[in-house]
Amino acid sequence: MKQNVFLRFAQHRAFWHARKAVSKVVFTFASKAYKANQSLQDLGSDSRSMRSIVFLTAVPLLCAFIAAVALQVSDQWFCGFFTAHHLQLLDDSNYVTFLAAIGSIGGVFIGLYYAAIATVASAMYSRVPSNLRDLLAQDRFGIVYMQFPS
Repeated sequence: MKQNVFLRFAQHRAFWHARKAVSKVVFTFASKAYKANQSLQDLGSDSRSMRSIVFLTAVPLLCAFIAAVALQVSDQWFCGFFTAHHLQLLDDSNYVTFLAAIGSIGGVFIGLYYAAIATVASAMYSRVPSNLRDLLAQDRFGIVYMQFPS
């Protein structure tokens, strides 16, 4: 019976146009649902990767914060110590200039290091087989880390 009804409708052009339109709508909804599902899976994976990165950097960040607080608290004691022993303290602007110079030099070396590593990596990357390149392109930690500041 079902096949007879299909065969009867299949003889008309309007049936095929309607079937095409329905199939297109079903495909559109299915593709949107798939994209939404993939987005949620990527979001979950990104959040797990970000949590791992945060846990890796929490201890050094906490140590830096403790060191800054310790230096701030000990500043009063050191000022008294230098004054008691008749040692001259430099002006604050000298410290600022010195630290800015150190930061600038460090920034230049980090930039040169990054440029050298990127050059070597790109030269090696060009000789890697395509399936290994695909694996490197799907690295979750690298993707999350590069998107972190934005």
